[in-house]
Amino acid sequence: MALTPAAAPPTSKPAFGFTPTLDEVSGKKGNVEFKVKLPQVSGDKAAARDRFNEGMRTALNDAVRVRDDPKLTKPATIGDGQLQAQESSRVSFIGPHVLSGVAVFLGSSGGPYPSHMVATITINTDTAQPIMFGDVFSDQEAAREKLRKLAQELGSPDRIKAAGDMKSEQFLQWVPAPKGLTFYISVPHVAGDYVPVTVPWEKIRDQVAPAMVPILSQ
Repeated sequence: MALTPAAAPPTSKPAFGFTPTLDEVSGKKGNVEFKVKLPQVSGDKAAARDRFNEGMRTALNDAVRVRDDPKLTKPATIGDGQLQAQESSRVSFIGPHVLSGVAVFLGSSGGPYPSHMVATITINTDTAQPIMFGDVFSDQEAAREKLRKLAQELGSPDRIKAAGDMKSEQFLQWVPAPKGLTFYISVPHVAGDYVPVTVPWEKIRDQVAPAMVPILSQ
């Protein structure tokens, strides 16, 4: 089944020494053919730049590995995806201390229903290290419990119900946004695969590790 790449929305504007791009990447690995627009950045902050770009390439490689099945009679395919909220692959946020991106892939293994895969990365540009969920929240369990409630409150009502109890792994794909943190919560395919939910800072700030607030919220 041929996949037509969706048009990506505008990426972040150049800022703080980084210029965002969407690089055309295509090829075949194993039994998977891929053609995607991959978020990348250029700039003179080499360590952070390279860590971000490598992270996005790793996300694509992971998506290929998941789809690679020697039992397939035809190659699986991975193309550009677009979530129901018009979310597609892009460098999503460039701040004075962070660089974030979202990769949205649409994968098919030959069946009638291709599905989305979402991968996010947030790099601390001061240290060139990725910022993980556990770095953001001091008490991870308390944060997850609050996020579950906020997702139900803020998410698309007809779709967030499909997320069920919202287990820990459903909050692992996230990026900072100007007004808060955006989480890509996985749901069954019939509900769109992922529901983006932006949680405003004023609703989650009390759960964020104090050292992370000035890094993520500028």
